[in-house]
Order: sequence, then C-alpha cells, then structure tokens
Amino acid sequence: MVGEGVKKFLERAFTATGELPPASEIDGIVTKYKGYYGSADMSNTYLYEGAKEVIDYLKVNGVKIAMVTNKPRIPTHFILKKLNIFDSFDFICAEEDVAEHKPSPFPLLECLKKLCVNIENSLMVGDSPADINAATSGKIPCVAMTYGYSRISYQQLGADYLCESMKDLKIILDK
Repeated sequence: MVGEGVKKFLERAFTATGELPPASEIDGIVTKYKGYYGSADMSNTYLYEGAKEVIDYLKVNGVKIAMVTNKPRIPTHFILKKLNIFDSFDFICAEEDVAEHKPSPFPLLECLKKLCVNIENSLMVGDSPADINAATSGKIPCVAMTYGYSRISYQQLGADYLCESMKDLKIILDK
C-alpha cells in the first residue's frame, strides 16, 4: 500500500477495509496520521544491507549526498538520526520543503541547485516509480534498486541502471 504519499497510502488502506471515509474527512485523517507517524516506534526500521558502507564510501571520496523524500520532515529526521546517518547528508529535502513532490522532477532539481551540482555530475538512486520518474523527467541519471515497492517491473521504469544490492550500486558508482 506504500508509495505515492500518505494520502494515497490511507486511501488504499481504507479501500482495502471497505470503509473509505467521505472525501471531506481525508485531509483531517492525513494530518492525524502524520502526527502518529512522527512519534511511531521505529524499532523495525533498518538500513538495507551495505547502505552504510556505500554512504561512508561516498563521503570519504568527497561526494555530496542528499535525500529527497515525500515524507514529512520530523519523521524523516528522526529515522535518519536513529539509523546514525543523519549527519551523512549534505542536504535533506522533505515534504514541507518544496511545492511539488516526486514524481515531479522539481524537488530533485532544487536539491541539485542547493548543492551546486550539475545534472551530468549527479546520480539519483531510488527504489520506487516516483523516484525513477522524477529522475527521468528531469533528465537526471538514475539507478533503480530492484528491492523497492514498484507495482510494475523495474525494467519498465526506464532507469539508466538496475541494482539488486548495494554491492552492485558501488560498482556503478566506481564507473
């Protein structure tokens, strides 16, 4: 049910239970959910195997690292701090930071602008259609991590590279 933001997630959840609330109540439910999400137990949240090593590798080699997420800022920062990688990022762009969200390329392009990085010197790594669509619409080179949550095959997304593991990603980064 995940992907495409909180509102879509909740609509899918309510549809699955057969109890879709009136449209006039959805925004209030989204706000309430975000409040819970920001204080939720994150004990089952973890980094994918090899992710920390890739982040450390990039930092050691002077590569700027950013995160662009459609998630709200508070839970995003909380999760990154819990995982001990918050300080690894040069820039974090959350839901409240931009007017348009992925799959629009706008947040990615804004991120590159903030970091003073040209499109040709960038690489978007994502695990969802929203990530890959944002990158391809912005003409940003991209990698699709094939263990994400796509409802269509990763081969159909149009990423420049497909990776099954962080080890594979490191090989692409070395190119």
